[in-house]
Amino acid sequence: MKYRAACLFIVGVWTASCAETAEPTAPTSGFGQIDLALTGTFPGAAKLRVSVYQGAVTDAARAASFMPAVCEPYVDAGSGSPRNNLKITKLAPRKDYALLVELYSDDACTKLAYRAYRGGISVAAGSGDAVSANPYYVQPYALGKFSGLAQANPNLLAVAAQRACGSDLDCRSIHPNATCDTVKHSCTVDNLFPLNGAARRAFPVVVAMDDGRVAIAGGLTALISGNWQATVDRIEAFDPSTGLFKANLVSNAGVALGLSSGVSLAGNAFALVGGAASAKVALTPGTALSTALDTKGCLGAGTGCSISKIVARWDVKDAVAQAYSRDEALAFPIAARVRTKDGDRLLVAGGALVPLPASGDSRKGGSVLCRMDTAATDCSTAGPTMSTGRARAAVACFEGTDAICTKVLIFGGRQKQASALAEVYDATTNTFSDLTVNGALPAKVHGGQLLPLVNGKFILLGATKDALFLEDADIKAGGGIAPLLLTPSPDGKTLVASDADLGAFKGTDGGRRSLAVAISLADHSALLIGGLDDKLQPVADALWIGSDGKALGRVDLSGARFGGGAGRVGGKGPLAGCVLLAGGFTLQGKELQPQNHVEVFCPAAP
Repeated sequence: MKYRAACLFIVGVWTASCAETAEPTAPTSGFGQIDLALTGTFPGAAKLRVSVYQGAVTDAARAASFMPAVCEPYVDAGSGSPRNNLKITKLAPRKDYALLVELYSDDACTKLAYRAYRGGISVAAGSGDAVSANPYYVQPYALGKFSGLAQANPNLLAVAAQRACGSDLDCRSIHPNATCDTVKHSCTVDNLFPLNGAARRAFPVVVAMDDGRVAIAGGLTALISGNWQATVDRIEAFDPSTGLFKANLVSNAGVALGLSSGVSLAGNAFALVGGAASAKVALTPGTALSTALDTKGCLGAGTGCSISKIVARWDVKDAVAQAYSRDEALAFPIAARVRTKDGDRLLVAGGALVPLPASGDSRKGGSVLCRMDTAATDCSTAGPTMSTGRARAAVACFEGTDAICTKVLIFGGRQKQASALAEVYDATTNTFSDLTVNGALPAKVHGGQLLPLVNGKFILLGATKDALFLEDADIKAGGGIAPLLLTPSPDGKTLVASDADLGAFKGTDGGRRSLAVAISLADHSALLIGGLDDKLQPVADALWIGSDGKALGRVDLSGARFGGGAGRVGGKGPLAGCVLLAGGFTLQGKELQPQNHVEVFCPAAP
């Protein structure tokens, strides 16, 4: 058994903690250090505690490996400056350290306000200038709030703007992510990947993976000839074991990546269903929203179909895609992972046939069951037909787990108003059946997210009266639908609809938001994030609704956005249960700008 001491120093302060700990596998020679830099400012932080681990922290209850978790002042009493620069010395050389930094709002270190985590840290023998000049940056996350991830600071942007350039290579000495603005012929720093997102994406696919990571793919990224074009070949995955993003190039087999649906599959994979390579999105705040799919050349061979005919399985680990081509190109089909008698399958149902007609309704009601595993990608198994064609319908597991359904609840997006507003797909019998919906309801319901609450209830968030991207091209104000509670009857054949209780948090929008993103938290509360309000203005907050359907509050975002995506970190590590908000459009002056800026919401500690 060998022993060594790990010591924590805070810049400008003498040793804060140093203790011997048992280390049965310590290397035989040399010591090193970690220099740590916290990014951002942290109002209300009074004390901090730093823990060092060997290997990734996959269980938040795991005890620190090397140092006692000592409660220390966060603000230096002498200088009044925050202690954002930490130095940990006398560490044996390794490549797999992890650090957990906790900031508290009280002197007793009982009221946790911020949590920061970084894994995959290497320590080499020795110390000094090289370590100090290249610290490990760590992003603290405020609990119960959204935290915008690290962005280029004004000083860095000012330095970059002063550098003339002809190519990106002229800018690399400023920052690894610096690029050349070919219009201004000066450098800029557009992102701080891997501390933040890299690619600009509106309407991205964001999927919570079975292994705990959150994958971000696709999205509309470049405005060309009046239409937004989709990105084609890159997955970014947030890894909670390191607290960083990693990007993989993927051979996408011709899959269109804008306005797609994503469904998690086993392990490292997710399914990508439908999507457009090009779409029109134009916003005049307060006046009109125009949405349309570019269908030119969609059915022409070799012309780059604007709507995908392909259901694809994307493996994030191996950066490969398998694809199955369907007979029809469909926009906004229903997609859900279901458990059938033959095993897990991907249900793909409905969708709008493209090219879209100049008038009328082209929504379909057929379905297929796709096998989407490593052995095969096949969508040849024909399924039953719904009672009516549906596109941009909201779906949720009616029975089963959040990830794998035995029954799927499908709500809205219907072709004929005379037909049922909702129906259920039963994977055990491979049948659809209509549900009766009672209560005060709008005549048309499209889009939104259907999320489970407690006691078998559901809530519909972000739905609209307008068929965005489909038959309705120009939308006026007033199209959003307020959050809607849906309570199933004991026999599961009827839903009772009622308005959610927003109470004091109703605000001016009343929760009526178009093109917002909604997501469930681990406690079955829900967030309705961003979007366009009832006056077609981008929203800069999230409405937080409790598991009983009553509003808990509003949580500010770092900026207004709509058309984003969100996924929840899995596992049991320090960041488990946190939600990543990625992509979307924001307004830069009067122009729409896709976002690469990621925000994170971590629920307050119990």
